Amino acid sequence: MILLHSRRSSPGGYPSTTNEVTLLETVFFIVALSVLENAIRIPCHSSWPMLEMAGLDDGSMEDQFSFRNLCMKTEMLFHMNIFRLTADLAHLVAIFILALKMWTTRSVAGISGRSQLLFSAVFTSRYLDLFTNFISVYNSAMKIFFLLTSFGTLYLMWIKFRATYDRNHDTFRIEFLVLPCALLALLINHEFTVMEVMWTFSIYLEAVAIMPQLFMLSRTGSAETITAHYLFALGSYRALYILNWVYRYYTEGFFDPIAVISGVVQTVLYADFFYLYVSRVLRQKRGLQLSA
Repeated sequence: MILLHSRRSSPGGYPSTTNEVTLLETVFFIVALSVLENAIRIPCHSSWPMLEMAGLDDGSMEDQFSFRNLCMKTEMLFHMNIFRLTADLAHLVAIFILALKMWTTRSVAGISGRSQLLFSAVFTSRYLDLFTNFISVYNSAMKIFFLLTSFGTLYLMWIKFRATYDRNHDTFRIEFLVLPCALLALLINHEFTVMEVMWTFSIYLEAVAIMPQLFMLSRTGSAETITAHYLFALGSYRALYILNWVYRYYTEGFFDPIAVISGVVQTVLYADFFYLYVSRVLRQKRGLQLSA
C-alpha cells in the first residue's frame, strides 16, 4: 500500500428555441463579469514572491488589472482562487444545462444513465464527511447541491422519463471502471482510513465516469447541441481545476498527486470531444456529428 501525504482542501430537455440556451449563457457571463468587476475594484497591497519567481506576475503594484491582483481579489471575496471559482461555475453550468435539457424536452435521450450513476457514486463516496467535517458554508452548500442534483438526475432518468432512455446504446460495462478504481484506492491513498479511501476512490472514479457517455456518443454518432454544451462545460470544470492545482503549487507549494494525475487523465479523455465541439458545434453552429 502506498500512502501519499498531500492533503485536499476543496469539494470539488433540449430547448424548443435557441433563445433558452442563449439566456442561460447570458446569465452565466453576466455573473462572471460581475464577479471580475467587483474583484478588480478591491484594493490589494500584498506581494506574491512565489508568483514573481515563477514569472506569473511582474510585481507591479500599480497595475490593478495584473494577474496577481485579480487572483488575490478573488480570494478576498470568495476565499478561493479564481481558477477554482470558475471551475465550480463551469460545473454548475453543466448541471443546469443537463437539467434544462431533460426538463424542457421531457426526455433523457442522448444522456448516459451509466455515467450519471457513476457520478452519483462519486459524490456519495466523496462527501461522506458532510456532517463531520465543516470547512465553510460554501463548501457544505456545494456538497449538498451536488448530492441532490446527482440523485435527482437518476430519478429523472430511471423513473420519470425512463421511457425515453436509450438503453440500446448505453451499454458500457461500468464494472470495468468501478472495480479497478476501488482496488487502486485501496493501494494508493493519502491515509488508510475509510474516509480517505472513499475520497480517493471518488477521485479515481470521477476521472473515468464520463467514459460511458463518450462511448454512447461514439455508438450513436451524434449529439444534440444542448448535450454537447453540457459535455463541454463538464470537461471544462476539471480542466480548470488543473489550473487551480498549478496555481496552488506556485503560491502555496501545494501538490496532490492523486488529484492532479486523475484530473489530467479525465481531461485527456475529453480532448477529442473538445476538438469536435469547437470545430463543429461552435464554428458551424450545429449539433455534433461524428465522422463514420
